[in-house]
Amino acid sequence: MTSHNPWPIVTITNLTTAGEGLAYLADGRPLIVKGAIPKDQVEVQLLKRGPKQDIGRIRRLLVPSPDRCDPPCPLAEKCGACQLMMMRYEAQLKWKRDQVMAALEKYDLSLPVASVLGMKNPWHYRNKTLLPLGYTAGGHYVAGFYGERSHRLIAQDNCLLSTPKAAKIVKTILAFLEKGQISLYSEQTGRGLVRHLLIREARGSGEVLVSLIVNGRRLPQSERLVAALKALGVRSISLCVNTAKGNAVLGQELIPLYGPLYIEEKIGALNFRLGPRSFFQINGEQTEVLYQVVVDFAELSGRETVWDLYCGTGTIALFLARYAKAVLGVEIIGEATENARQNARLNNILNADFYVGKAEEVVPKILDKPGAAADVVVVDPPRKGCDQGLLATICQMAPAKIIYVSCNPLTLARDLAFLHLNGLYQIKKVQPVDMFPMTSHVETVCLLSK
Repeated sequence: MTSHNPWPIVTITNLTTAGEGLAYLADGRPLIVKGAIPKDQVEVQLLKRGPKQDIGRIRRLLVPSPDRCDPPCPLAEKCGACQLMMMRYEAQLKWKRDQVMAALEKYDLSLPVASVLGMKNPWHYRNKTLLPLGYTAGGHYVAGFYGERSHRLIAQDNCLLSTPKAAKIVKTILAFLEKGQISLYSEQTGRGLVRHLLIREARGSGEVLVSLIVNGRRLPQSERLVAALKALGVRSISLCVNTAKGNAVLGQELIPLYGPLYIEEKIGALNFRLGPRSFFQINGEQTEVLYQVVVDFAELSGRETVWDLYCGTGTIALFLARYAKAVLGVEIIGEATENARQNARLNNILNADFYVGKAEEVVPKILDKPGAAADVVVVDPPRKGCDQGLLATICQMAPAKIIYVSCNPLTLARDLAFLHLNGLYQIKKVQPVDMFPMTSHVETVCLLSK
């Protein structure tokens, strides 16, 4: 940071993987500028000097990038959720494709990457809204999001990524809480009743679920809230009990206030039951697009045995079951596996089995049985990618095809390099899918053949 130039002028060259502007100072030091996009020329206020890079913010936008647009949300610069809202959507899709290509090239995997499958309308796509609650300086009740890298609550009751119905529900709940002067939870003191509110909407069925996360087992005047939410068409209303101190959100116990403890979502021809604790993709419209890519890559004839490792609640496995001889899912979380079995029964799918445990421990035991096979393996790991032991297990399984679904281009490239450089598999297709418009995240589906 030079004393004679407190406000350097730079041109943004790229975005970081977190969606922040990247430029270089005159001495070659990298500079991170939040809210800036490639080809912006900006005057920067330097905020922090780090060991490897400096951090700043836009003081003045001198020459806007041709890809810049006015973000429609007034809180875009304060809220940390939408990193790319100031970037034209077509440019977002191009940048996400470039991210996947750059990650592959880092491991010497120079492969053709298809254009990102985006949305016709990249707004109001979130089927799940989870909001912390707090008070304004004047004592009014608000819900919103935490600012980036902070626990500072930014009031937001009309998020452009959530649905209009969710916005109505949030306002209704806040009015109920404030009128009844029902206390809100404080992480600092560990006191107060209501911690968060959760809303889930099923795009396929239109059903809505609301759950209040509470530091207790009773909500005063709950019948008044139930009546107000029923008038908005809410099908499931519950309390999710979390009395533990700290910032963990969901608790284990659910107390019904109205209706069943789930709603039903429809993806393609399949129905899924979703409760407050269920894992499910945030973007229902693009989930169907993603799963169809997996089906197309698998090219199943009805004679194959498919393994879904990291199967979660079995959504991909059940999507493939209609086209396969048998599908076997493995997941380390027991509750998710039980949800997968319930969803199989709900859809009358009889050729899918689900197992609890680490895949590298479960798979060898099953493959040792007579008649066991592994024709296609699907993996959809968390952001950290696949465990090395699991990758070795997949190589031992020797399927004809591997379909890798990833939410992190860097760990995807690392794992593809392991499978490819061992000489066992060729990477045939790479198809990114935009599951999270306005954010820096991108989902990618890869096909590998033996």
